[in-house]
This record gives sequence, C-alpha cells and structure tokens, in this order.
Amino acid sequence: MAGAETVELQSGEASIRLGRGTWHRDLHISETGSQRVVRFQGPDQEVGFIVSADEAERLLRALQLEPVTVSAREPSPTRPSREGPAWPVVTHGTVWSLACAALAFVPWVGPAFAAVSLGLAVHFLMRGRQTLALRHARYMATIAIVWAVLGTAVSVLAAWSSLHPIQLDTSRAPRSPWAAAAAGIFVIVIALSVHEAAHAITAWWLGDDLARSQGRVTLNPLAHLHPFGSLLLPLLLVQAGMSPFGFARPVPVELGNVRRYRRAHILISIAGPGSNLLQAALCMMILVAIGCILPRLAPGVSIRGLSNPHGSVSVTGCMGATAWTAALMMLKLGFEVNVLLAAFNLIPIPPLDGSWVMEHLFPNTLGRFYAWIRPYGFLLFLGLVYADGLLAWLLLPGYVTTGIGYLVLWWSTGI
Repeated sequence: MAGAETVELQSGEASIRLGRGTWHRDLHISETGSQRVVRFQGPDQEVGFIVSADEAERLLRALQLEPVTVSAREPSPTRPSREGPAWPVVTHGTVWSLACAALAFVPWVGPAFAAVSLGLAVHFLMRGRQTLALRHARYMATIAIVWAVLGTAVSVLAAWSSLHPIQLDTSRAPRSPWAAAAAGIFVIVIALSVHEAAHAITAWWLGDDLARSQGRVTLNPLAHLHPFGSLLLPLLLVQAGMSPFGFARPVPVELGNVRRYRRAHILISIAGPGSNLLQAALCMMILVAIGCILPRLAPGVSIRGLSNPHGSVSVTGCMGATAWTAALMMLKLGFEVNVLLAAFNLIPIPPLDGSWVMEHLFPNTLGRFYAWIRPYGFLLFLGLVYADGLLAWLLLPGYVTTGIGYLVLWWSTGI
C-alpha cells in the first residue's frame, strides 16, 4: 500500500475511499485496552474496526504516516496537556435550565419558564453526582437559578407595569453618530468575544482542547478580535446608518478523537449564536427592569425612545441622567447587535456557523455540496455582504425578533 494515492477500507457492507491528502486528517486511532480502534472518517460516512497494536502500527507505516495513538480522553501529543484530573462535562438539563432562565423575564409567561429552569437546575444539584468533571455543569445550574429568580421578579414587575402604564413616548431622541459608533464597537467587541469563547468552551467540553491550548477559552477580546471584522466593519455600518455586526477570528476545532463527530460539530457551531441570544435576553431583561422601576421611583423622570427601535434613548429629570442614558443606549445596542449576530451567523453560507450545522445535519446531500464550495466561502461571504438587499432579506428573522423584543419592552414599560 506504500506509495498509493488512495486507500479503500471495507467494514461489512460499508466501504470508504480516501485520497492521500486526507489521510492525516481522517485517520483516527484510539486505544481500547490492548487493542486499537482504527477509524477512517470522510465527509459523509465512516468505517471503523478493531485491530491489535502491531497491526495498527503496520497500517500506519504502510500509509507512510506518523504513529498516532490518542484516546478520546487523552491530550494530543501536539498540544499542551490539559490541567485537572477530569475532563469537563455538561449535562443536557443544565443547558435547558439556562435557556429557560433566559426567558424568565417575559411578562406573564416568564414564571412558567422560571419554574422549568428551577426544576431542572435544582434536580441536577440535588441528584447529580458531585464529581470534579461536573463542576462546570454545577456553575451553569447555579447561574440558571439566580437568573430565573431575578427574571421572575422582573416578569412580575413588568406584568404589574403593563396594568398601570405610563404615558407612551415614541419621540426620537437626539443621536450623536460618533457616540453611536463608539457604543456600537464596544458592544460588538463584547458580543464577538463571548461568541467565540462559547465555541471554544463547547469544544473543550466535548473533548477537543485545541482552542483551549491556544488561549481561546477566555473572554479577553484580544484573543478573538479580527481587525476588519471586529472594528472596521461595525464602524462602517454604524456610519452608514445600519445596525452594527461583525465577525472575529474563527475558533480552531480538531474533532478527530471526539465521539459522535457530527453531533459535536453541530453543538459547537450553534454555541456561538446561542450565546448571542443569551446576551440579548440579558440585555432585554435589564431594560425591562430599568424601564419599570426608574420612572416609578422618581416620578419626575422622563424617558424617551426606550421601546423605539429607530431612535436613541434619553433620560432627563434625575441625577446622573447622562449615565442612565448611556447605560440604556448600550443595553439597546447590546440587544440589537446580539440578535442580529445570531441571525447572521446562522445563515447557511460558508464560512458562517449555519453552514456547518447544515453540512453535518445532511451529510449525504448538503454535506457534499458544502464540502465542494467551502474553499470559496470567503468569496461567497463578500458577495453576501455586497449583494443589494440580499443580506437584509436573510437577516429578516433577526429584524422580526428585535421587533418582538421592542414590543415586549413597550408592553412591559409603556415607554
């Protein structure tokens, strides 16, 4: 087999043919006792079988590859070893608990989401094993409990406010383009940092520590920012009067030794947009809380443009009005930016996250198509950005979601 340009392996009725250029990427060998599991994984299928250690080494020598015997729970020899005796584990219940907690602030229906969140989180903390590997899941469950309690309080307050509305003020507040640009860049930097960190953390949880070894499991913006996508592009969009969004440096992923490769890749891909939706929910919850509490604590306070998506917000009639105005403007931008970032990254066009989701959901059809067009993904991305009206049409779900959010904000505060 040495010197061959392709290799074909067969296991039962399944077979796979791979070219030399993909052997180093698609050949995976893991240990199971004294034997080895040899697995070839292509874009739409995989073939695996169990052999002895000597047979695995002969196979690698025949393919003229370096011997690699990395188990699914051991660090790769090409990367720094991970710290700690246990690989982090996160349960489905804690993820759903945090997702439900994000909706606990919605008027009237929020307590129902909070009850589900509290039930899942408390059940995990009471019944879950207290192992070191599950400490991340315990952190998430604790955050979900705090978020659900706060969200329930905001939901009850918003429901009461909707029965006792304040005069509606839809006037457009003065808008400084430079202040809006600075605020937009700050918000986009935070949103992108959390987005990329979510990708890296999810990959680490699922068994791939490549991003962690490169310092990407962090909220430090310097580890994630892209000079054009994170700074210049949002500035240009704000100056053009459009909602700001951008992109950061992609997180490296190496899932060769991860079980259920396609499922892991889908979860890693949706972790980024999911983190943006959580940030948007947090911003909206704080906006609802401030809009309900501030005018009632100080009756002389006037808030303009809070639920107006086309204008800036302004606060007058109280001490620190400038600081309140800046805080509310940042929260509104944070809500809009994170919703649009989630919608933008879920567009199924390479290299966006939605393309990876579609590729691994439908490996035999769309998977082949995406594997063919992915080398030209950046050109497709530029065409998407510059195509007249196409991007706005694809972002329609994001615009609809922001509209619903502002409707909830008006319904809750009457401002």
